[in-house]
Amino acid sequence: MYNITSIMCEVKDMKKIILFLVMMLSLVLIGCTSNTQEKINFDKTSIKIKVGETYKLEIKEDVSLKAVDETIVKVKSEEKEIEGLSKGETTLEIILKSNEDVKIEVKVIVLEKEKTEYTISYELDGGSCDELITSFKDGDKITLPTPQKEGYDFVGWFEKDVEVTTIENKNYILTAKWIKNVFEIEFDTDGGLLPESFEKIIKFSKDEKVELPVPTKENYVFLGWFEDGKEVVSIANKDYKLTAKWEKLAPQSVVIEMSSVSETYYKGDSIKLVYKVLPEGVSQKVKIRAINPTTAKVDENGEISIISSGQATFKVSCLENLAISSTITITVKNYMDPYKWLDSIQISNPVAKKVKAYDSYAGYDTYVLGSIIYLMFEDIEVIQNMIPEGNGNRPGKTTNGNTFSARYVTFHDVGASGTAKSTSNYCVGKTTEVSWHYTTGNDGIYQQLPLDEVGYHAGDGTRVALQFLDSGVKALDKDHKPGKITINQTTGYFEVNGIQTKIKAPLSGDGDIVKNTELPNDTGINNYVDEKTGNYMISNTWWSQTYQTLGNYGGNLNSIGIESAVNKGSNLWYTWTKSAKLIATIILPETRLLPRDVKQHNTFSGKNCPQTMRMAHLWPEFMNMINAEYERKTQFLNFSFELICDSPYVMKNGLIDPNNLPEKATEISYSVRMINKKENIDETRTYKTVIPAKSSITY
Repeated sequence: MYNITSIMCEVKDMKKIILFLVMMLSLVLIGCTSNTQEKINFDKTSIKIKVGETYKLEIKEDVSLKAVDETIVKVKSEEKEIEGLSKGETTLEIILKSNEDVKIEVKVIVLEKEKTEYTISYELDGGSCDELITSFKDGDKITLPTPQKEGYDFVGWFEKDVEVTTIENKNYILTAKWIKNVFEIEFDTDGGLLPESFEKIIKFSKDEKVELPVPTKENYVFLGWFEDGKEVVSIANKDYKLTAKWEKLAPQSVVIEMSSVSETYYKGDSIKLVYKVLPEGVSQKVKIRAINPTTAKVDENGEISIISSGQATFKVSCLENLAISSTITITVKNYMDPYKWLDSIQISNPVAKKVKAYDSYAGYDTYVLGSIIYLMFEDIEVIQNMIPEGNGNRPGKTTNGNTFSARYVTFHDVGASGTAKSTSNYCVGKTTEVSWHYTTGNDGIYQQLPLDEVGYHAGDGTRVALQFLDSGVKALDKDHKPGKITINQTTGYFEVNGIQTKIKAPLSGDGDIVKNTELPNDTGINNYVDEKTGNYMISNTWWSQTYQTLGNYGGNLNSIGIESAVNKGSNLWYTWTKSAKLIATIILPETRLLPRDVKQHNTFSGKNCPQTMRMAHLWPEFMNMINAEYERKTQFLNFSFELICDSPYVMKNGLIDPNNLPEKATEISYSVRMINKKENIDETRTYKTVIPAKSSITY
């Protein structure tokens, strides 16, 4: 039983419990009331916008924005704004900043922006074009057409004098700009007569060489063609209205005496006019000019520059009275002075030196005995020993998609022991990628490939075709000789004669700038001067990891390969002279190449080849032989040369006989007879040379 006291206590505890429960219920109700009151007022479940467009969310609450894929939509929370970035769908989270548990999700669909269409209109200025692109849209790749106009070259499309080469997103009005490629010269002879072959008006094409006529007028001396008071001696790409200028002949009270000029000169000669105005005491100030400057030019000092063969007339006139004058005419032969040339190819000190020849890669010591003249007085015969068509080492006229084009002759010495015949047979019997065009040796000359097919011999291993790149450097020398190519060790760009080009050289295998000691050290980087631009053109190059040097491309795809057999016991000089004659009299004329286009194997791959010749430093001698044979073939084709020598130490072909040498060094004399019946030349010249002693030749 409960007593009153205990009951009262229980009642009090119950009140406490009830009070606690009331309080907890209040808190719950307060929390529930709050959650139902805090919300984000935005009734859209999805939003559609286009790429590049923005959308502002109409939300009064302070919220933050978050895109699930930020590559599709860009959010700007402070501005309550979104921007379409790329086509696609994503989810946008809108979060209440005061209570991050309160948030909503909205689908955002980004659509592709509609492309704007633009127009192009053309003003052809008398030209025509079959297909004109008149409209395009955003993102379209546009190639502008090339119109035509007779007598003109198209320069480009212009908009307000600014050339347009690439099309942007806008409307265009394009105007064609032209430059003439056909020009006119109108002659006003002022009473004179033009040569029969010339009309009063002549036309010429762009860059065409035009020789101005020399008119005649009785009792007058032609002074030249003039335009706007200035004399015109050469023709550029423009129209001309030329007027002849004349001087009337006057009584010759004063004369000009000219001397030191013979009747005939040869290509390469230097001429100096020597004159004197008579009588004594008369002013010596004169004007010197060439009547026909296309054949020869002359400066104010009387120095004559020969341009081409034919006749050239020079006139010296008194400045005080131009009617007082004297003229002289010379004849220029289209070949070099045969007498000077014959003197230049004699060898006063024949080569006689111990060398190491490389036969079967081992090498042996031998002596090279030269000749008394750089010509070989012996005909050569080429024996056909062709690689069968279809062999793996005879790809034909193309390889790797590139067509063969002979730009060089590559000279090698063969490492295998044996004769030219056995070496040629070895090449013919190969099926792998090893081949060359000719094999030369004591025993003969053999041809394995035609001159218009690819051979595998230069070792570049790239099958890359030869290309020449514009250096941006002008040639300063008037002869347009190839330049000396080096690499700037700071910038890594090629230099020509010390002037930096716009061509960057390949890096070494280590990624460093190639040292100048790592360039082909005899024949260098291939280059030439472009006749139109006057700029040096440099061959494409590559780094040879095998030989740690820079090489030229084009060894296989662009050169004729010659292997010379240096087998033990052979006469190396004899092999080289026959090789030189083969190159100069057959290969170069047929391929229209020049002696400067003869290169070492080293030029293309960096390999030390032709090793025997390179180690003996005899490459210049070899080139002397090639040049002599080439000049005889091209300059003196109508000449015959005969060696007259009764010395037992010299063979009939002009080579020193290694098997018959004197006991001591002996001076001998010999003669060369030169005959040209057409020019009425028959002259014999005598020379001297020294034959080395037998005792000095030890092996």
